[in-house]
Amino acid sequence: MTRTRATLLAIAAPLAPTLGIAAPALAAGGAAGTWSIADHGQGCWGGGTLNADGTANGSGACAFTTPADEEVASVAAVSWSFTDTTDTAVTLCADFTGKKGPVFPIGIPVLNCITIPVGTAAPVNLGGDTYGKATLTS
Repeated sequence: MTRTRATLLAIAAPLAPTLGIAAPALAAGGAAGTWSIADHGQGCWGGGTLNADGTANGSGACAFTTPADEEVASVAAVSWSFTDTTDTAVTLCADFTGKKGPVFPIGIPVLNCITIPVGTAAPVNLGGDTYGKATLTS
């Protein structure tokens, strides 16, 4: 497997189980906080806020090479919810809009969701070279 293909799989694998989830559940108990995700090397990264009403703000970008072309996309956070009653992880959903390349459709937002752990001191490996964390402030 080439490094490029491995990078694509590292990005897609954590997103695949929740691809297409569009309806956010409201955040429990008025919680609010921040989120961050970063790939080490080529890939996607971003950060922003988790709002008490279940919406999310923030942005990021993707940039990596594929066998067909270079991929560039913008990332815009949309929503978040707790994964269960333990409040130890959140599902963050964001629109990925392709700017260049074959992976994300050019100009069309595609909703993808990823699970991020809450309250860790350092970002946690989410799969491949992708790391992330969420911090709650209330």
